[in-house]
Amino acid sequence: MTQSFYTAMTRRHFLSTSAAALAASAVPSGAPAQGARFRRWEISDPGMPPRVLDSYKKGIREMLNRPATDPRNWYRNAFIHVFDCPHQNWWFLAWHRAYIGWLEATIREFSGDPEFALPYWDWTKTPRVPAAMFDDVLDPNNAAFIPTFQQFNAQFDAPVTALFATFSQAQKDVLAQRGLSSTADFWSAVAAAPAGMFFEQPAARGLTPASPDLDRTTQRTVSLATIRSALRTANFAGSESGTDAAGFASAKASSHNDQSREGILESQPHDNVHGAMGGAAGNAFMVSFLSPVDPIFFLHHGNLDRLWDVWTRRQAALGRPTLPQGADLTAWSSEQFLFFSDPNGQ
Repeated sequence: MTQSFYTAMTRRHFLSTSAAALAASAVPSGAPAQGARFRRWEISDPGMPPRVLDSYKKGIREMLNRPATDPRNWYRNAFIHVFDCPHQNWWFLAWHRAYIGWLEATIREFSGDPEFALPYWDWTKTPRVPAAMFDDVLDPNNAAFIPTFQQFNAQFDAPVTALFATFSQAQKDVLAQRGLSSTADFWSAVAAAPAGMFFEQPAARGLTPASPDLDRTTQRTVSLATIRSALRTANFAGSESGTDAAGFASAKASSHNDQSREGILESQPHDNVHGAMGGAAGNAFMVSFLSPVDPIFFLHHGNLDRLWDVWTRRQAALGRPTLPQGADLTAWSSEQFLFFSDPNGQ
């Protein structure tokens, strides 16, 4: 793909590899890394305790059962992505790290599992939907999810109207930049596919147990060669224009609502895995801004987050900066994300 899959699908504005790096990319099968509080398991690791997916399912089911007025409702959590997610700029990785981190905290609360951390899907190792992700509420085609847009709209129309009335001016400014100045704008975007983002069952995920494989193009974009190329990127972010590389985390932008240029990690494995989840017909939540409706979203981004950690370890081993520098660090660090909710719904 040569452009962000979100832009294409929704038509909305919006190393040389060192030995140290290769060692960092291998996730151990034992305890968490020194100093780490939680352990993210690779989903196909036979050593992963069964409680990991059991807790994920329990948390998802509780979030699905929460009323539409509760910020911790599963669909309300997906709305955060619609309202605020950055793509094609240098906040892409940081915003999504916070997003999956808050989801993990909520799942710990609802599952009663204080050790829960999301597993991740290493699509380089397993270029197909993991079989476990077709089980129970790990599949958005499960009966626990809302099957039709009509039912979805009936449940969320009044709560969305009430939600828009609570937004601060700063939040309204962000939404206006994203073309979401009113509830009418929201429902125009979050309409039934193909005009909008809501995919009715059985098209909530295009890939199936009988046909779980990523397409050939996507398999190339998640290949070890592509990942190594991304990890060799020397800078966290590139400039907004010019011929220099876009950077590991994609290029600088004026705000996280603006689009700049995608780095290898975002443009290749990220975009193409999202797009591939629609299957041959292109049908799936994963091809839209409502992609977090599909629980596999968080495993996909868990792997991207892991690769950011691998890149950071490699940069440190080579004596290179791991974040923007100087005035760029101030600008990057000062950006505000205004839509996250904590495990208490605040």
